[in-house]
Amino acid sequence: MQLIVRSLDRTVALTASPADSLTSIRQRLLAVYSGHVVDSQRFVFAGRTLDEAKTLGDYSIGESSVLDLVPRLFGGVMEPTLINLAREYNQNMMICRHCYARNPLRATNCRRCRGTNLRKKKLSKYA
Repeated sequence: MQLIVRSLDRTVALTASPADSLTSIRQRLLAVYSGHVVDSQRFVFAGRTLDEAKTLGDYSIGESSVLDLVPRLFGGVMEPTLINLAREYNQNMMICRHCYARNPLRATNCRRCRGTNLRKKKLSKYA
């Protein structure tokens, strides 16, 4: 059967059988896409991310089906130094009890109302 693999820059037609796994399709694409990093991309069919261990028949991918090859986006992890910097900037503050303005930790007077009744910002129990 004919299978169409569409990536960001080009479209490739491959011949495959329903018993082929997605890892074998990926190996064929490595030969076609010379210079592109296919390993850091994932297959998407009908809006669903496909598992590499399963076959085309498991997802009922038929004749002239279009597989999208989209980049796998990594993220969500911040460096500990950036976490400490953000915590220092956002949490180590003095709060005015009159107007609730955020002031630096070393402040003695409020920057908005010039009051002297300041308290330390309460820390979140989730941080």
